[in-house]
Amino acid sequence: MRFTALYAPRFRQFRLFGLWCLLLATAAGSGCAAGGAVSDGGAVGKPMELPSAPLASGEPMRRVADAQAAAPDRYTLVVQLNVFRVEVPFGLVSHSERLWRYLDEELHEVPVLARLHRNGFRVGRARTAEWDRVSELLRDMAGRSLIRTRRLAWPARPAPLTLREHQGHQRIFTFTDQGLLEGRDYEPGDNVLMLTCHLNANDPSEVLLQVAPVVRSRTRVRRWSRTEEGEYELGNKPVQTPVGDLQFTVKVPKGHYIVIGPGQAAARTTSPGHRFLTAEVRAARLETLLVIVPEVFAAPAGAPAAPAVQ
Repeated sequence: MRFTALYAPRFRQFRLFGLWCLLLATAAGSGCAAGGAVSDGGAVGKPMELPSAPLASGEPMRRVADAQAAAPDRYTLVVQLNVFRVEVPFGLVSHSERLWRYLDEELHEVPVLARLHRNGFRVGRARTAEWDRVSELLRDMAGRSLIRTRRLAWPARPAPLTLREHQGHQRIFTFTDQGLLEGRDYEPGDNVLMLTCHLNANDPSEVLLQVAPVVRSRTRVRRWSRTEEGEYELGNKPVQTPVGDLQFTVKVPKGHYIVIGPGQAAARTTSPGHRFLTAEVRAARLETLLVIVPEVFAAPAGAPAAPAVQ
């Protein structure tokens, strides 16, 4: 809830004194040269430095500008996912607002936000031009420099992001929209976030990022699956089981990034947030944060793209 307070000065001299201070501040600020990106709060920060463009047939792809790439028969669009995976001590993110105050979390309807929070997930979005403050805070929390990986993702094709490997039998309880707690047992395997990128037809530079937590089984079963060429093949494939109804979609315009991290409910050991976004390494409890920056590139149609960089 936002409160607005109005103050009426009692004395005329206070009003004159305030005007004099304002004139002094304006005169002092007029001689400052502009530099760097200015955030909404007025702090100067460095924008995020993104890696070079991926290659197609040995040539760099072109970054897609707003409302560009209108000839799909001449260009193929591909999304490069830049991912920072940050491990911090337990509680620094889930039980603190130090990070989340820099992010916009009002990205979904209230029932979706409530469901994510109850299950130990939080999602926020911010501008890459205001990355400096967040990156400095994350480095302080993690006690190390941030490491970025990148990979290519084709639109509308799921790209797995493995968070916890070689998990045993798991019993995970999820809250529904009605506030009911439902439990399910999962076979041994990997806890994975399936990332699927969808493009805005009117503005190809805008990505709709669909995120779904799934458990990918260690055992494989013989079944049909679709290849990257759009054909179907029969082979031994793992079974991917969604975890509750936790799929969500985030709009990521050009020049923005999202953060996925644990909420307070991740302290519940059977919650999805605990199973996916926390870990115990050498008796130390850690939380996992994901910073995801999607970029859309255009490659000549038929040109093979360079393999994903992990």
